[in-house]
Amino acid sequence: PLLQGDDGITIASALVAKNIGGGINYMAVCGCLGASAESVAAGLCVDNVMALLYFPTVSLLASRYGDLEDEDEEEEEEEEEDENEDEEEPIQNDGSARDNQQHDMTATSPVESLSHAITLAALLTSAGQWLDSRLHKIISFLSDGSSSAARTPLNL
Repeated sequence: PLLQGDDGITIASALVAKNIGGGINYMAVCGCLGASAESVAAGLCVDNVMALLYFPTVSLLASRYGDLEDEDEEEEEEEEEDENEDEEEPIQNDGSARDNQQHDMTATSPVESLSHAITLAALLTSAGQWLDSRLHKIISFLSDGSSSAARTPLNL
């Protein structure tokens, strides 16, 4: 098994806490129940992969159906449309057709949006790792290398 001892139930408990209250709860439960560092990392990885699969799937399924509205609101909209059809307005050529075409051309597909999100996440992760390496150099410089804390990773 991937998780040794009681780490499986610990990580499951921590993931439930994370879904209720966020990442702080996840880390607090892992810390209180004594989960190993490997198990904490594995739990976060599994949670991120499952979220990456779950949210686009739910969004795709929901996009197939329209929003639910009250029957009263639908009747009011139909009445307004009937009233608007009765009134004739002069046709104005203000370029709105051109604006609609430009808007349609700039619309992105869900796959493209997802790829942008993954790219942004990778860039932010790289920036965080770069910043972490720079912070270690600054800490070692300030402590004159006499402290072992300068050589250990930051525990955020």
